[in-house]
Parts: sequence; structure tokens; C-alpha cells
Amino acid sequence: MKVKYLGESDTLSLLNGKVYNVLSIEYGYYRIVNKTGEDFLYDTDAFEIIESGEVEIIDDKGEKMSDAEIALGLLGDELLKFVEYETGFNIEAIKKMGDDEFSNLYDTIADIEINATLEELDYPPERLEKASEFITIVGNALYRPDEE
Repeated sequence: MKVKYLGESDTLSLLNGKVYNVLSIEYGYYRIVNKTGEDFLYDTDAFEIIESGEVEIIDDKGEKMSDAEIALGLLGDELLKFVEYETGFNIEAIKKMGDDEFSNLYDTIADIEINATLEELDYPPERLEKASEFITIVGNALYRPDEE
């Protein structure tokens, strides 16, 4: 996966606008090699996904993570608050979801995006933006075919 750094440039760390390869996603952070040549964990909110792709998803026990756990590692606080507001599922509830349950949650947010697009005048623009951002991030990470 490739991401673009959106934060302020730092002479020892990351450059604004530069695209970086994500080595892994750990504890909800991207592991990226910075300018020093060392790899560190960085907050996902400071990046925009440029290209989806295979990335090693690691939990603290070295086990395969569920779709919900992967998504939680990619979504920032604002999107998680949006999901809770729209669906009633908080972070703890999402962590407990199996892949089928999380797929249903994804479909619920997709329905919000579709309805907001079709009925733009009745939906606040922020609702469409948040639903679209969720669908893009989660869809690219979990449901996009490898050949795209």
C-alpha cells in the first residue's frame, strides 16, 4: 500500500506530499521507513491512501486480523465517531465483529453514501463526505480485487 504524507515536513522524519510504502499496519498505525532509513509507526490520520495493495496486518499476538480489526487500524477517530453516530456501533462493538457482521456494517455505510448521493439536497454534505471516505478506505483495503 502507498500513502501520501499530509502533515508538516520534518528534517529527520517525513516530508509533506511525499508518497511512502506501508510496511505493515500495527496497533492502528502505519509502519513506514522515514528519511533516517529507520521504520517507525505513524498515525494513519496523517496520510492519504494513494494505492491500495497487500500489506502485512499484524496484531500483538502475531495472528491474522479480522476485517473489523483491519478497518479499525485504517480509520481515524473522526470516521469512527461517524460510524458510531450512524450505526450505534462503537469501537469495542466493532472489535468483536466477525467478517460477515463487519461486511453488513460496511453495507450500511454504503447505503448512506448511495442515499446521500441520490438525495443530495436532504443530506448534509459532511455525511456524504464521511460515508464516501469510509467506503473508499475500507473498500480499497478489504474488498477491492487485487487486479484493480
